[in-house]
Amino acid sequence: MSGRQSRNHPPCPICHRWPVSHIPASVSSFSASCTPFDGYLYMLRSSAVRTACHCYAGLRARDCAASLRIWEAFSQIWESHRPEHTHSRISPPASSAGSVPGWHAVCLNKTCGSFQRERMNTEGLSVRIRGRMRERFRWLRQLFLARRELAGRKVRRGLVMIQIDGLSRPQLEKAAANRQMPFLKHLQDNEDYHLLSHYSGLPSSTPAVQGELFYGIHSAVPSFGFRDSRTGKLTSMFNFQSAAKVERDISQGRDALLEGGGSYANVLTGGAVRNRYCLSKAGGDGWLRSVSFPVLLRVFGLYVVVLFRIMLLAAVESGLAVVDFFRGVFERKSFFKELTFIPSRLGVCILIRELVKARMLVDISLGLPVIHGNFLGYDEQAHRRGPSSAFAHWTLKGIDHTVSVLWHAAKASRKREYDVWIYSDHGQEDVVPYSRVRKKDIAAAVAESARAIGLPAVTRKGTLAGMQSRRAQLIRSPSRRNAEIWHAADDQDVNVQATGLGPLCHVYFSSRMDAETRNRLAGALVEHAGVPIVMAADGQQGGIAWTRGGQFRLPEDIDSVVGSDHLFAGEIGYDMVRLLHHPAAGTLVLSGWRPDDKPLTFAAENGAHAGPGRHETHGFALIPAGIPRDDNGRLYLRPRELRFAALRLLGRYPLAIKHRPAALRSERGVMRMMTYNTHGCRGSDGVVRTDRIARVISRYDPDVVALQELDVGQERSAYADQAKEIAERLDMRFRYHPSYILREGSYGNAVLSRLPMELVRAGPLPGNGKSEPRGALWAEINNGRDAMQCIATHLSYYPSERHLQVNALLQDGWLNDPRCEGQVVLCGDFNMLPRSRSYRALCHRLRDALEMSGNGRVRTWMGLACLDYIFIGGDMIVRCVNVVQNHLTRLASDHYPVIVDIGV
Repeated sequence: MSGRQSRNHPPCPICHRWPVSHIPASVSSFSASCTPFDGYLYMLRSSAVRTACHCYAGLRARDCAASLRIWEAFSQIWESHRPEHTHSRISPPASSAGSVPGWHAVCLNKTCGSFQRERMNTEGLSVRIRGRMRERFRWLRQLFLARRELAGRKVRRGLVMIQIDGLSRPQLEKAAANRQMPFLKHLQDNEDYHLLSHYSGLPSSTPAVQGELFYGIHSAVPSFGFRDSRTGKLTSMFNFQSAAKVERDISQGRDALLEGGGSYANVLTGGAVRNRYCLSKAGGDGWLRSVSFPVLLRVFGLYVVVLFRIMLLAAVESGLAVVDFFRGVFERKSFFKELTFIPSRLGVCILIRELVKARMLVDISLGLPVIHGNFLGYDEQAHRRGPSSAFAHWTLKGIDHTVSVLWHAAKASRKREYDVWIYSDHGQEDVVPYSRVRKKDIAAAVAESARAIGLPAVTRKGTLAGMQSRRAQLIRSPSRRNAEIWHAADDQDVNVQATGLGPLCHVYFSSRMDAETRNRLAGALVEHAGVPIVMAADGQQGGIAWTRGGQFRLPEDIDSVVGSDHLFAGEIGYDMVRLLHHPAAGTLVLSGWRPDDKPLTFAAENGAHAGPGRHETHGFALIPAGIPRDDNGRLYLRPRELRFAALRLLGRYPLAIKHRPAALRSERGVMRMMTYNTHGCRGSDGVVRTDRIARVISRYDPDVVALQELDVGQERSAYADQAKEIAERLDMRFRYHPSYILREGSYGNAVLSRLPMELVRAGPLPGNGKSEPRGALWAEINNGRDAMQCIATHLSYYPSERHLQVNALLQDGWLNDPRCEGQVVLCGDFNMLPRSRSYRALCHRLRDALEMSGNGRVRTWMGLACLDYIFIGGDMIVRCVNVVQNHLTRLASDHYPVIVDIGV
């Protein structure tokens, strides 16, 4: 006989598994200073009610009335043992004052007895329904069984930035449509993430974007490869010393975005104290060699699962890499180059990705303020096979899964409240190598054009490899990884140097060139060498561009250079001029961009970026709604704006929220209403946070908000005036009515508005003494056209008492007032189910906005029942209804906000 059976205790009437009269003796003593709400939570934390809640999770999903009966049963228990209904404190009954287990037993026996009828509804449930209901009780389990935090505890914000290198917004949308990035699609559909275009600036390359993002410097480098203005030697950002020197120069006197955080697999560290696999901090040892063997042993010892995952993924990726190798050989590509791509593909697409993920997970667990990781797999394959190729898109599945793991880890962190932003630094263009079209490399073409106009020109032959070849060198060839890419710089007789490491090429001459000679050479390059665009600096703040269409001024004639349909034409002209005037820019700058044809690249690759193309400058930013940023009127971001938004979130930059004019939406005849039960601003993590409620509201920018269950001056909420704090954070007017006045502080409802508002009436509603006092708040909103009457309330969960309150609202002084004959809104937490008697009574006078939209069955309380409503009257119509269910709303309160766009 088992230990449980040997106790001879009666089983639970719900599930017949838990002995009701057996209460663990380890339960700590009940505090007589707890409020009714605190005692209620305390009781539910015992192992006794833990099983009762588990049993209730098996009730039928359609029997929503049981949710109200739970609250009624527990309330009856507390009411029957309270010495005075008007008293705000309670203590255990005298019969059980010295025995906390006995006190719990009384509660459990009454609770289980009230659920006797529900047992018949649970026996025939399938496993699938039970599992689904258990998931819906996640909020209840977290709230009642987790450790409660002290109110007023300062919660630190944090930011996790995930960069998907080289993925343009069009390719992201294509991948999402093909179900290759389901989690990013989930964030847009279910977590209120907004997909914005991200303009990279020029050059559209990682060092330039990260220079602007991390340090606020536009065009930190003229391209990935350039000539050092101090030494006169050609170099690139693959050179570790050059990358470190660039970061030292641009970081002087600048606020580094990643200061005190983590930086992984980036070109620049961004000032992070924990940085790995970054080019500017590799110290000459390369990405993988910067990971010491003892460190790898410790990491793999701690992360055995990660090791096995890497091995499994490497095995799968090896098979694909071999297939890709034979494909390249059959297409008559270089046998040895294709062979060397196998280890580089495994290193970049699998090993680096998993190491970066593991490092970021550790940083999240440590609570670092800002963490930035770059995932290079897609960019690597896109350079090689093209950004729209199936091989490039294959890597997005693994990146999407990695983003999912990091997002969930960040949201589960107890060290900080992290926001997770996903973005790409730039896109890529499907390109044709210049050497394939012209049968010569760009350096030779420049030399021939120079000699054609009578200039002596000596250069070095040889086509430059693409980006993926350089990454392969970083992984496979440690002895050569820090060598110069261009050996021509060491030849004394070379007087022309070209840095064609992509679709942007800088041409340098050993001697100064006058403007007339420069113009003749530019024309020759366009006419005879087939270069699509040749550019040069002109004056202090201007530039000149030569194309087959003629000579054009920059930035004035930018449409004639890059195409009139370019999304970023308004800014790209100024960025082009800024690039031409960079100290390390060439005398001439060549671009392979062709608006009406497939672009060219000056390296051996099928996908490229750095130029002004439509896709290579068109990255994306997937960020949560409500992130404060500059209101510049544009529909896209650039790295500098993303930087300021991050600094504001981290509290390192002045937060100047600019709301739209209050009457802007109402002038269009639309008003956005929200009703939200805040649960005393106590979230499912047990922390009281007014700022979290304010974040929920600000994400959806309502005109009028009705809030319920707000504390003012209570100990459990650190004596805060919650209504005032929320209104100040949102820069909104507010009116508060205390429906329940305690010995210290109060508890009630509030109406917040961006529009002018006047208080008409605030008062109590009738009750029969079974529950706490209830009240209503009536405010008149001036929407610029007519006065709208808004009544906010929170009704009892007892049906009989609730019906009294509904009848009172329908009488004189409230809805029967002559002012409520026109536009009127009644909203709040009604604690009633659709089709209930109270609901039908209200529908005789008003219309339910949720029902009008077809969402009458949406569950607004913990995913279990529809308790919150917005009723409208007069000639108002419903334009849109949204019951917001995402991670933030599930965390912030036990109710979901209901939002209605009303036509007025």
